[in-house]
Formats: sequence, structure tokens, C-alpha cells
Amino acid sequence: MSTQGAGPRRHVNWVQLISAAGVAIITVIAAGLADGAMSSVARIFRDNPPPKIEQTSEHHVILFDPEGSLGSEYAVTEHIGPAKCWEESLVSESPGALRCAAKDYLFDPCWQKGSWDSGHVGCLLNPWSRKVTILNLPSGTGEYEKVPHMEIPWGLEIQNPNDRYEMVRCSSVAGGTVEFVDGKPIYWKCFDELDKHVGWAVGDIEKSKDGPWKVFFSGKRSDQIVQTPISNLWW
Repeated sequence: MSTQGAGPRRHVNWVQLISAAGVAIITVIAAGLADGAMSSVARIFRDNPPPKIEQTSEHHVILFDPEGSLGSEYAVTEHIGPAKCWEESLVSESPGALRCAAKDYLFDPCWQKGSWDSGHVGCLLNPWSRKVTILNLPSGTGEYEKVPHMEIPWGLEIQNPNDRYEMVRCSSVAGGTVEFVDGKPIYWKCFDELDKHVGWAVGDIEKSKDGPWKVFFSGKRSDQIVQTPISNLWW
């Protein structure tokens, strides 16, 4: 029988082929066991009741001490300049918090580093961040405009009413156009632990002496609001 045009013959190493197949089978079994273990862990976790928020903890952000030294929990990650600060912060009720800008970016809130003529302020992206951006002000902090405040916290950590095993963090959206959900103003934008936008906290905070404070939450794809407890609150 002619073999013309049949192409080159290949020698099959059956030992290697069987070994590779064995490794693949073991890998699939191990992955299945791992998935099963993870599912078991998730199932056990979900079989327990969600955490109960007993009280609301208040925090006051203090970036610098009176001498201008940065708090030990913070780290400077960037220097930007020239910059300018012209009014009090719109998102933070913290004393001395300012609204500043540099390189077409808005920074709010920022705090003076030491005396008013130091020419530097430190800014945070959100109240739980530990990364500080230092702005260089060539003419110093200077005069700034007073703005009315509504006594709205800068940030909240709340229990997600759509999944009470999950905590979400919400940052103030003050300074922009006020929008409403179910007749209540949107004051905070909320994110999950992966920094994914999941909804808004709306309306005034309901304070309590015997339990956690509460706020209304609206999911990203919902036009309804549900009241939920606040675990942490930042000024």
C-alpha cells in the first residue's frame, strides 16, 4: 500500500500520554474538591445569622497634629503643585477642612500642614483612606470663603439591606446637584469592598441612644429605599 502524501509518521510515547492524562484527572478532582470546600465554607457562613450592628461608632478625621506632623496611620503617596484652596470643604464637617484644586483636579477635603503660611495641605480621597496627597500652595493657604454646612457626615459604613452579610461604605456627594430617590435627597454614594458602586444612602440620619443610628439605602438598580443600621460614621 502506497504511503505517498500521507505525511510524516510520529512515534507516540504512551507512557508520557498516560501520565499527562493522570495529571489532568487529578487536577480536575482537586479543583472539584477545592470548589466543594469553598462552597461548604460559604454555606456554613450563610447558615449563621448576619452580623447585628449594636451601636454606631463616630470618628473624627485628624490628618495632622498642631505641629504639622502627619498621623502615624497615614502615608504620603503624592505631591502636586501648584495648587490653590479657596473655600471650606463641602464634604467634611472637620474644622479647618478646605476645598482645593490643582492640575484641573478637585481635592476635597484638605487640611493645612502646620501653620496657615506653611504653603502645604494634605488631602484624602475618602475618610477611611490612609493615602495622603500633599498639595503645594505657592502663596500659602491665604483667605478662604466660609460655606454653610448641613451637618452631614463625610462617610458612612452601613449594612447592605439587600445582603445583610455585606457592609458597604458611602462617601458624601455634597457640592454637586442634589438628586432624589423616593422624595429623599441623595447625600452619599456607596461602594462594596471591591470598590464597585452598589447604591446610595439618602435622607437624614436617624439617631438613637439605645441602638445604632440608621439611614435609608437605595440599591443601584432600584427606586425604592430601605432603612439600614450604620456601623461607622466619619466627620
